[in-house]
Amino acid sequence: MQENFFPGQHDDDADADNDETLRTELTEVKFDDFIHMIASSEEVHNFTALVNVSNSFSEKFNNSKEMANQIANRIWQQLKYRFVYHSQYTQKRSDSTRYRYHCAQNSERQKSSKKSAKEGVKHRDKEQMKSFDCNGWLNIKVWDDCSHTVLIKLIHENDHVPYWKIDVPDDVKAFIDKNVAFTPTQLWDKILETHPTPNFTRKAIYHLWNEKSSLNWKHDANELKSARMIIDQASKESNLYTVQHIPLPDMPGFIGIAFALPEILRKWGGKIREISLDSTWNTNGSNFEVYALLGELSGSGCPLGYLLLQSSHSGEGGEKAKYIQTFLEYFQKEWNIKPIITLTDKDMSEINAFLAAFPEAKHQLCFWHCLRAIRTRLSIIRRRPKFYDVKEAMMEFPWIDKDFVRCGQANLPQSSQYVAQTSIPRVSVFFQGVQQNTAPEPLVPTGKRMTIRLNNRVQSVVSLPPTLNLTPNDEELDDDLIEDDTLLDQFENLLNGSEQDSEDGPDWMFDKEETTSSDPNYVFCPSSHRKQLLRLFMKHFCQHPIFSERKGGPLTAKQIRANAVKEMYDFCHTRGLREVWGYMWACWYTPKMWRLWARSSSPYLSRLRTTTGVENFWRQLKHNYLHNHARPRLDLLVWILVSKVTRSYMARMQGLESTHRLGRSRALTTYQRRFKESWIQLERTTVSGKEYKTDVSMWSCNCGSQKYHPHHLCKHLVQAVGHPDKSLWKSLTRRRVSPLYRHPLLRSTVDESYGGEFIEPDGTVTDGDDFAWSGDVSKLGNREGWEMLVEKPINTTGEESTEGQILRKRTHREDHSCSEDDTNINGDPARSKRPRTDQGVMNPFTSSPIQENDTSNRDRMSDASGFEYGTDDEMELDELCEAADDAIEEFRKIMETLKKQRSKRNRLWMKAAMTDLKTSVKAVSQFNQDIRTIEHTGRSRITTWGGGKSKEEKRLSRLAMGFTFGL
Repeated sequence: MQENFFPGQHDDDADADNDETLRTELTEVKFDDFIHMIASSEEVHNFTALVNVSNSFSEKFNNSKEMANQIANRIWQQLKYRFVYHSQYTQKRSDSTRYRYHCAQNSERQKSSKKSAKEGVKHRDKEQMKSFDCNGWLNIKVWDDCSHTVLIKLIHENDHVPYWKIDVPDDVKAFIDKNVAFTPTQLWDKILETHPTPNFTRKAIYHLWNEKSSLNWKHDANELKSARMIIDQASKESNLYTVQHIPLPDMPGFIGIAFALPEILRKWGGKIREISLDSTWNTNGSNFEVYALLGELSGSGCPLGYLLLQSSHSGEGGEKAKYIQTFLEYFQKEWNIKPIITLTDKDMSEINAFLAAFPEAKHQLCFWHCLRAIRTRLSIIRRRPKFYDVKEAMMEFPWIDKDFVRCGQANLPQSSQYVAQTSIPRVSVFFQGVQQNTAPEPLVPTGKRMTIRLNNRVQSVVSLPPTLNLTPNDEELDDDLIEDDTLLDQFENLLNGSEQDSEDGPDWMFDKEETTSSDPNYVFCPSSHRKQLLRLFMKHFCQHPIFSERKGGPLTAKQIRANAVKEMYDFCHTRGLREVWGYMWACWYTPKMWRLWARSSSPYLSRLRTTTGVENFWRQLKHNYLHNHARPRLDLLVWILVSKVTRSYMARMQGLESTHRLGRSRALTTYQRRFKESWIQLERTTVSGKEYKTDVSMWSCNCGSQKYHPHHLCKHLVQAVGHPDKSLWKSLTRRRVSPLYRHPLLRSTVDESYGGEFIEPDGTVTDGDDFAWSGDVSKLGNREGWEMLVEKPINTTGEESTEGQILRKRTHREDHSCSEDDTNINGDPARSKRPRTDQGVMNPFTSSPIQENDTSNRDRMSDASGFEYGTDDEMELDELCEAADDAIEEFRKIMETLKKQRSKRNRLWMKAAMTDLKTSVKAVSQFNQDIRTIEHTGRSRITTWGGGKSKEEKRLSRLAMGFTFGL
């Protein structure tokens, strides 16, 4: 090897002659010796060597270029300078090929970066790799007649920093290929175990994982075409669940795809009576708006289908509503879905689509969206409301003042248009404890009283006889208003607190008639009145003929509307809020708008009150499935909805069935758990001595707070029942008609007239009686009906076997063809004429829907131990843990109180407190002493079975069983 190589841009023919001379003059060296020589040299600036590469590489090369590339890589590993392929030159005179490589850090070979001109592209702040004037070149010449001998020439004039290799190693790539089902985070954690200080980045691992996983869902470079191919493929064949393509109209400026979930519709479509629709953004990189249609099942949302829509404009011409309407009509026509309640937010496209597709259903606007819309509108102070049709209002309510109209419509001078700038107290007049809407009747002799409440404070206005015994009622606040405030506080917390005025808002929030006022003194609604307006609207929203009014009875739907309009009008008229009344009537209280949001406009009380279920669905989709993808492709989103989300919800909905795992312990559903929490909270709430008409059998109380509660409970009803048996939580269903709750365990402990044997009356799915089993455990033995609640596997023809056809006492219609709702549910529900495509149905002898002749999973399903632990008492364990949490909280409160009061050293209080706590302190002290005894002697016990002769021995035995040491 000699150092006489002169690279550069010189004549190739001259180089060829020089190479032939070097080939004859230089002595061959083995490739391994060559690598060792350059590795042992401290400085290598240039060299020339004739190298024998025979038997130096384990792999076989298809051509000389592959061998040259491998030689360049080996030199890179030793010198730490990477050489990048540049060009090749074939010399015909010498039958040889020269391959040229340049140093990757050579400044002469760097390309200048160019910023993208595409719209929306984010430019990086990352700098280029540092480069140097090293003049680094590597030439490798291979002769055709002697392929095992190569001439290697290198020049490198600057000892700059080495080139850090950031490529992902081959073993890591192989690991990713084998574990593509892992998430990027899981892959990265595993890779760090074998490569603790990697030069490659986590982002590189993500790109490799994404490239590999895309083989599942990327069927075409065009993501829209690929998404449609996924739907077509899933509609024909699927590993578990299929989809159905929904045809959509073709309108200019819009692109849409939609599909339904037949397995869910086939299994639960017959019991769905409430559906909700909502959309979300930021789920894909193509700006498709994604709509999800959810059906209500046992208080939870169940996806029925999806609509993905891209538009180049807002769709104000009704095009978007047409797409949504076509999407909804598919479920009505193909699956005979006939809801009684439909729910959306204030999107007019969704509202119009529902009204057209399901004209007989009651449309319900989301409670929180309505409150937020009013709150936002009241805080925008410069926008005038749209035209107020006073003639329309007077036709229905003649008592409305024709001159009390918007400022722009009034003929009165501006100085006479009074607006109160401060809040005016609400006055509630009670006569004989009954609230009066008009002046009370003349007083009759003796014992009668009249009370006026101002701002929730009772004011005495009538001199009463001194002999009259006053009740504590005069000192109690109005419960109805307290509940009102509580709900409003929850609403304020949801909207992140403080209320701020805004001069104006974006145009999309307003109608074309709502223009900006040029008057600098114009204020749409003074801030002092807004909270009271929200309170009124909240009351009107929640009222329903099922609920008794405050210290009165229930009102009809017509009475509720008349009173609501009267209350809102009087509120605005008294305070001079002309603009607000015009807005409230035109946007909320006209007959057309009233039907959209007032719950009283339907004889059924919907279980759904907000779109929280759909919003939770979007939250789970983004958190559980899309968090690893930043603005994913459309086909990836469709593949996740089809293959992952559907499978997850099928398993979740199965657990909501009352007959799921019949005879085994089941965890509470989300609805049941929240119902239980509310019940226990109301159990602990203090009840005053005020008397209300409470009827447990009809689940009614005239305290006025029942209509506001999410589960329509009140403390008087709850405490009249007391703490029920734990089986109530699993078997209770909220009905849509009166009584809202009907169960043998819901019996009054204070009303002795309510007794006798509970007889479960017949009902319909629409009424809310959509459970198959009422929870009577006595029916689980001796063939007393439980076999009628267990589904049998289908036969080989795809139809349910004769012994599998179920006749249930209380059942839902499993098939979409069952649409006659008003029939008694004791009858045999009509069977579907559609062929069943289920791979199997749940039965007590398998944990998955496999056929009887499918033995692929049997070995995995069996447990070699023969035992199963911790399943029968799961529910009891949950309740015990909850009781322990409650005990911890109570002890904590007692400790804090004692610490604070002890520092004051008040003898009277300390004596009373310690007297009351004497028994409890003694029990706690004994418990602590027993635990200390167990910790010292428990490990030496021969058995943990509870035994012993004395009470102390038995007590210690009980506490020792299952006690965990060393915590």
